[in-house]
Amino acid sequence: MLAAIRHPQVVRGLALWSVSGGAYGSQVLGYQYHVPYIQAT
Repeated sequence: MLAAIRHPQVVRGLALWSVSGGAYGSQVLGYQYHVPYIQAT
């Protein structure tokens, strides 16, 4: 994305892909990243 913004003459297009794992992956990641800190307080 930065290459496309900074040098649009060398980029024909972008292929963007969400690699979060969908709804289940988002829930698991959210739990792993935030819940331990919430429980520690």
